[in-house]
Amino acid sequence: MKAVVFHHYERFKSIFQTFVRENLCWISLFMVCSMPSVFSNVGYVLKYPSPAADIASMVPVCILKSFTESILLAWVCSRLPRIPARSIVIATVFLACCDLAALKEYHFVLSEGLLQAVMATNLQESKEYLYTYREELIQSVLMALTIGWVMFQAVFYGIRRINQDRRVLPVVLILGAEAFLYVTLYWGSLPGISIASARCLAILPKSAAELSAYRDLPGRICEDQKELTRIDKEVPHVVFVLGESASRHHMGLYGYDLDTTPYLSAREANGELTVFSDVISPQSVTILSLERLFTFYHNESGADSWYRYGNLFGILRKAGYHTAWLSNQETGGVWGNVGRFYADCCDAQAFVKRRDSLSKKVSAEYDEQLLPLFDSLLQDEKQEPYDFTVIHLMGCHANYASRYPESFAIFQSDEESADTEKKRQARAEYDNAVRYNDYILDQIIRRLEQEDAVLIYISDHGEEVYDVGDYMGHYTNGSFYQLEIPMLIWTSASFRRHHPETCQRIEAAKDRPYMTDDMIHTLLDLTGVATDEYDPGRSIIHPDFRADRPRIFNDKVYRRDWAEKKSF
Repeated sequence: MKAVVFHHYERFKSIFQTFVRENLCWISLFMVCSMPSVFSNVGYVLKYPSPAADIASMVPVCILKSFTESILLAWVCSRLPRIPARSIVIATVFLACCDLAALKEYHFVLSEGLLQAVMATNLQESKEYLYTYREELIQSVLMALTIGWVMFQAVFYGIRRINQDRRVLPVVLILGAEAFLYVTLYWGSLPGISIASARCLAILPKSAAELSAYRDLPGRICEDQKELTRIDKEVPHVVFVLGESASRHHMGLYGYDLDTTPYLSAREANGELTVFSDVISPQSVTILSLERLFTFYHNESGADSWYRYGNLFGILRKAGYHTAWLSNQETGGVWGNVGRFYADCCDAQAFVKRRDSLSKKVSAEYDEQLLPLFDSLLQDEKQEPYDFTVIHLMGCHANYASRYPESFAIFQSDEESADTEKKRQARAEYDNAVRYNDYILDQIIRRLEQEDAVLIYISDHGEEVYDVGDYMGHYTNGSFYQLEIPMLIWTSASFRRHHPETCQRIEAAKDRPYMTDDMIHTLLDLTGVATDEYDPGRSIIHPDFRADRPRIFNDKVYRRDWAEKKSF
């Protein structure tokens, strides 16, 4: 038996070595083309460290995985006629250059979201993009050619030496197969395929189908709402301010040791503001949180598509509310599509600047640019008896120093607590962003003080700034700490006079445990509108609110005493 196995093994090894020798150039080229993905995966682990993936194991695993893919792709090319095979090689090289350019400019390689953004771009936008970033693109091409040639020589020589060593080759084959399975099966958040041409081929059908379906959604779904079961509109003006990456742990209003919220703290002391103490977001990234914020879709809804659930804007429009969406975020693209979907469902919309998720100037505009848009909207809505407005801030999103003008650089690194100057500086910049956010909220409130109005403020998710570990930012499947957000409700003097019972309900709810995937129920309760899907037990301000609902995130029930831990 051993002799038979050894015979087949030797025969396979001989065939494989011959194949590698005859296709050495293509294998080497494909390995070089997979390097941007390797760099991206390594960078991902450096930015988002976790116990499951350390940098020491990442590099060899990714290289072995790319070697396995290169062998497979070279084998496919060897079985094809000359023209299709050469076409694959050309496409692989071109998309590898695109990978490298995306990695250089945006810090990740071609993905499903990026392909959707590219497919959604028209010819004129493509021309503008190429003209705007012509210097960066030329640099990327020159860099790709230089680095690619050096790496090709190194890889070519390395594979040739391995192929000549009869002892090393079997080990490389086994480890390469294991690496391929390990990364593909267990690192679902990373690109599963290293070589760009194969990756794009795998994700292109899904990207195209989702984009095609998405383009038709706002007009079709926003009008396709169920019948209203209650219309008792009492509140003329409702403003919902959606923050970005704001952690309540960095707000003086919540007991933070730096005075980052002087305006809001003064309003609380004056009895205008209710501060909710135990609110979390349903997800730790904007897209997933937004999907659940204004629809009946929530964390227990399963795998169904969020946009197939009833949404707030279609319901309120049907009830007679004039709806509007003002935003300082993207008008579309990878991270902007959900916000744009809601904007398209509204009667009016305005963005500070037209840009998509790939714009390098994503941090160029301060949130104060929203104020003139809000002023204009208030003038237009004077003829509307009831209105509901969402103001989507850029808030406290990284890069923190880009979130505020120089006049708000109030806190310095020597006021912060951390073990390195770099971390203290990052914390100071984040606290300044929170301080500027406080100013923006106060400016919005000032414009509503003479109205019968209520304003709700939450953040889409929280943020870590070296608070509970050696990490800054937020990420998919983050820690509980990244869920803990502020929730505030401000009421005008006129509102408090005309709606005392509602004010009592708001005040009674401030310490209830709440997750914002139930926000649509609270907003419908506040506006006096309902459908069959409305559940008063999910409205935090309703007397029948169910405080025993488990707040589930990543199949784990949220607990406040666990939030100080780094991972779970």
